[in-house]
Amino acid sequence: MEVSMKQYAYGWIRVAVTAVTLWGLGLAGPGLDPASASAATSDLAEPVGEVVTGEFSDERLPRTMKYGVLLPAGYETTDDRYPVLFQLYPGNPESHRAIDRWKRHVELARLEGRLPEVIVITPAIDLSMYQDPQGSGRVWEEAFAGPFLDHLSREFRLWTDRPAFFATGLSAGGAISLRLGLKYPEKFGAIAVLAPGIEAAASLDELTFEDTFWRPTNQYSGVDPEAWAAFHPLNIAKQNAERIRASGLDIYLESGNADSFMLDRGTEAMHRLLSELGIGHTYHLRDGVDHHVGTIMVTRWQEAYGFLGDSMRDPPPEPIVSEFQATVDAVEAQARKGIPDDPQINKLRMPIFAFSRRQLEIEDEELDRRLEAARR
Repeated sequence: MEVSMKQYAYGWIRVAVTAVTLWGLGLAGPGLDPASASAATSDLAEPVGEVVTGEFSDERLPRTMKYGVLLPAGYETTDDRYPVLFQLYPGNPESHRAIDRWKRHVELARLEGRLPEVIVITPAIDLSMYQDPQGSGRVWEEAFAGPFLDHLSREFRLWTDRPAFFATGLSAGGAISLRLGLKYPEKFGAIAVLAPGIEAAASLDELTFEDTFWRPTNQYSGVDPEAWAAFHPLNIAKQNAERIRASGLDIYLESGNADSFMLDRGTEAMHRLLSELGIGHTYHLRDGVDHHVGTIMVTRWQEAYGFLGDSMRDPPPEPIVSEFQATVDAVEAQARKGIPDDPQINKLRMPIFAFSRRQLEIEDEELDRRLEAARR
C-alpha cells in the first residue's frame, strides 16, 4: 500500500474512533439492562463463560497484539470444539477490553437462542483499517488473516471440519469485516456487516459530495488511486467473485436509510454489486434508522447475531424447499416451450397449490416448538 494511503485510512479513523471505538468500549451510548435477561426464554444455566486475555506477536506487527476472549460456559470441562466470532472495529492497544461490553450482548443472544456456544474475540489493533499505509511490511490484515488465525487454532479448540471463523462489525468495523470476508472467503463461514463505512463509488474519480461531506477535507488529497481502489470492498468483490461464490460464505448487509453519514449508499452499492455477480447474501435496509444511535442498536446487533448463529448451526435443507423448487422448475420448463393452454402445464401446476397445506403444517409444528421454548 502506498504511503499516501496513510492519510486516507487515518482520516477515516479520526472520525470513526469516537463514534465506534468509545461506543464499543461502553463509554458512550445506552447500555443493555441485565434485568432484561431475567425474562429470557432459554433454560441455559450459564449462557456464557469467563473472559480472558490473549497475546499474539508477529514480525509484521509493530507490537504484541492483545485480544479479549469470551469463552463458552464450561469450556474448560469439555472437549467440544467451537466457532470463533470476531467483533471488529478500529481501536487502540487496549481496545481488547471491549470484550466486557460485548459479553452482555452475547449473553442476551445466547439466552434468546440466537447464537450457539461460541468463542468471541476482540482484537486490539492500532488506529488503522487493518492496513499499514507506510509500507513497512507490518500489515495488520496479512497478520490477522494468516498467522493470527493459525495462532487461535492452536490456542483454542476450534472447528476443523468447516470454516471456524465469523466476523461482525459496525461502521469502520463493518468495512473491516466486509473486506476480510470478501478477500479471504475460504477462511470465514459468515460475515454480518452493519452500516459499513464504505463509499458508494469504487474509484476516486467517481466520489460525490454524499461520499465525502462528513470526512476530513484532506482525507483524499494525494491518495494513490490504484491503492485506494484495491482497498475498496466493491473492487475486492469483483476480483474475488468466483472464490466467494465457491466458498459458500454467508453475507449479511444491514443499514438504515436515515444514516446521517449517508453510508446506506455504500451498503446499497454493495448489495447491488453482489446481486449482479450472483453472490448470495441477505440485505436489510431499515426505514428511519440512523447510523449507530438509539436503543435500536441492541436489536440490530441481536439480529446480526441471529444470522451468524443460523450460519454456524448450518441446518440441513428442508425437503419441502427442494421439492417446491423442482415442481415450479418443471412448470417453467414446460411453459418455455410456448404452447398456449398446454394441458401438461396445468397438470404440473396442480401440485404447486398442494404445497400450501403442507407448509401450514410445517409452520404449526415450528410455532409449537418455539412457543413451548418461550413459555418455559
